[in-house]
Amino acid sequence: SFSAAASEGAALSIGTLFTGYMAWSTIAYVMESYSFGDMASGQIVIPIWIPQLSFVLGVVLLFIAMADELVRVIGGARPTYVLAVEERHARGDFSEDV
Repeated sequence: SFSAAASEGAALSIGTLFTGYMAWSTIAYVMESYSFGDMASGQIVIPIWIPQLSFVLGVVLLFIAMADELVRVIGGARPTYVLAVEERHARGDFSEDV
């Protein structure tokens, strides 16, 4: 229905904006750590931006996934997470609905 698609679009828009801002700010934070030459404290002293890159990678991948779903919904398709639930229910698997 139209209201369900509008709600999905609104939620995905907000989520995409939030994760986009989060990606931008974490990238800026890691670049700042790199420019200051921050080092990790502990037994293994390495530049702190190296382990921080894993967080940046995760946030950027989340942003890409959110943007992909938003583009699908704007294009009139049903979200993949809804399709996955419907496929699981068609097989008679209701294990995640508890």
